[in-house]
Amino acid sequence: MPKFVSSTELILALRPLGFRDVETLDSRYFCPERGWLDDFASWLGRRRRRYMIEKYDCDNFTRWAAAGADEALYENDAVSDCGHTFGEASCMLKTTDAGGMPRFQAHALNLCLCDDGKFYVFEPQNGDITPLEKFTGTWTRIRV
Repeated sequence: MPKFVSSTELILALRPLGFRDVETLDSRYFCPERGWLDDFASWLGRRRRRYMIEKYDCDNFTRWAAAGADEALYENDAVSDCGHTFGEASCMLKTTDAGGMPRFQAHALNLCLCDDGKFYVFEPQNGDITPLEKFTGTWTRIRV
């Protein structure tokens, strides 16, 4: 049976993660099965675009993946009257420069709340899926 969360429940789950800006556009959200993320990564991988500095980089990949998730939701006849928990997120990643000095870099990727109640980070540039507790970035905003 499909699992759903309300907009309020989703916001309350996202706030403690450190998001300064949470934008929800629907009142009810479908939580996909965890295995769907693997299938989605494989499907998206067969259609992956080529990275191009500034022209097609992390923010473009993130929007592209979210549009693919939108299409999957549209085709899913098992659910209706809802959005999905596959969102577009921004974060700051701690990296090092050529001299080995630490620096922070803005990055965009996707975040999904699955039916197991856990959040997963989806990197649309390569299809990697990381449980949220293993992610080391600092969140800034999300749009779901």
